This record gives sequence, structure tokens and C-alpha cells, in this order.
Amino acid sequence: MNLQILMAQLTFMPEEDRDYLRRMLRSAPESFLEHLSLKKVEKGTVFIHENVPVGQVFFLLRGRVRGMEHRVLGVRYQYTQFEAVQVFGSMEILLGFERYMATLVTGTDCWFLVTGKEDYRQWISQDIGALLMETRSMGRYLLEQGRKERLLLFLQGRDRLFLLFCQEYQISGAEDKCIIRWTRQELSDCSGLSTRTINRLVNELQVEGYIEYRRGRIRITREQYEQMQQYLDGIAFE
Repeated sequence: MNLQILMAQLTFMPEEDRDYLRRMLRSAPESFLEHLSLKKVEKGTVFIHENVPVGQVFFLLRGRVRGMEHRVLGVRYQYTQFEAVQVFGSMEILLGFERYMATLVTGTDCWFLVTGKEDYRQWISQDIGALLMETRSMGRYLLEQGRKERLLLFLQGRDRLFLLFCQEYQISGAEDKCIIRWTRQELSDCSGLSTRTINRLVNELQVEGYIEYRRGRIRITREQYEQMQQYLDGIAFE
């Protein structure tokens, strides 16, 4: 299978993401491309478990993946999320780890290209262009994750929800509004707050006009987003 045939199977991807993947794989030999398999994984599936030996590498083509932490006081906490195009298992291979360093779960239905560890290791070690692209991606993630952790360290419950809502608006907002379909448990996982605290804060934010909540959906307008972002900008520079 050559790259042209592979890309013809991926028309469901946005053109920008397809172009990124095309550039990443443009020098990959057909022997590597032939070992890639297209796989759909349903929402809520843990597809990588921390401390399990690295066996496969996953190229996220479409959907959203969440990094979950379970070790802090027995509380499940989402510490990060990813969107296409991301490669999972690559960091462990490039850093020489034999086991996965994180637990990853699909936040939506997701499409992946999947290959074996040794096939990926052999290809990426010989393809300088792909290696540089993946190194830049990993570096950006680590810098952004460090920034987020420093910010969350000083945020109270309400502030954490503001940050989450603003991030979600920036990612998926359209036509001057954003609809968030997360459950209270998902909000708890993302913020590190209890579901009881989430219930109280969602009710308070609705009364104060920052959000609209109806039938399990949170609706945020452009004006509401700007109000929350202005608040966050204010506390970030106090």
C-alpha cells in the first residue's frame, strides 16, 4: 500500500489534519504503510493502560482522547486531552521506556491508525523529517502541559470551571456559541472537583448568567465566553 492509497481511505479527516499526516508519512516506506491498520474505537474505551508493556502505537486521526490519572488519593482526574493528529506510544519509544507512561481513554468515538512498536521504532529512527515533526509535537505538548499545571495550582473551583469552559469554547465553539455535552462526572474528572461541588457551581454559574444549562447540556455564548476569559485574564496577572 502506498501513501496515495492510504490517504484515499481517510477522507473523513479535515483537510488540515490530512495534510499534516501526509507530510509526516511522505517518506515512509511501503513496508511500514502496509502494517498500518485503520481502527475505530468507541467513546469511553481505555485503549492504553499505564504500566502495561508498550505493544502498539496509535495515530489519532479523528476524535478526542483524554489522559486520566488514578493515583492521587484514589480520585479519577483528567489531566489533559488530545485532538488529531497525535501519536500515542511514540514518546515512550523515543525516550526508551518499555511500558506506557499514561492511561488514555477515548472521550469521543475515535479513529486511529495502529501499528506495532518495532515497526514504528524502525521507521521513526530512520525518517529524520517525521522524527522532527514528532519531536516538535511532543515539545509543544510538554510546554503547554507544564503551563496548565502551574495555572491550575492556584485556581479555585469556580476558576477551574471557567478555564475548562473557555478551553472547550476555543476548541469546539461555532457560530458564536458552544454546546458542552459533558456529564457531571466528566466535569468532575476534568477539574478534579467532586460531583457535589460541580452540581453547586453549575447552578451558581447559571444563576449568575455565565452559562445556560438545560437537559444535561451547557450552552455558552460568545459574550459569556468573553466574560469568563476576561475574569481569567484578571486573576492571571494579579
